[in-house]
Amino acid sequence: MKMLEAMGIKPEELLTREAQTYPHRSYASSVESNRHDLDILTEALRDAVTAKILEKKQSHTSNTRSFSIVEAPEN
Repeated sequence: MKMLEAMGIKPEELLTREAQTYPHRSYASSVESNRHDLDILTEALRDAVTAKILEKKQSHTSNTRSFSIVEAPEN
């Protein structure tokens, strides 16, 4: 939960939104319910980390493109 919060994700809001999206969903046991919640939170964390990596990669690519190598003319 703390990692999600550190990434700017509010776990409670995410789980509430998921519950509202599928209001008629029911589980046979609390273990299944907890497992589903864990799957939702894990997917959100994976997506946030992936987005952060792509953002860093894109920013790095932009920085390297701003420097161009100029070849010296041949004599």
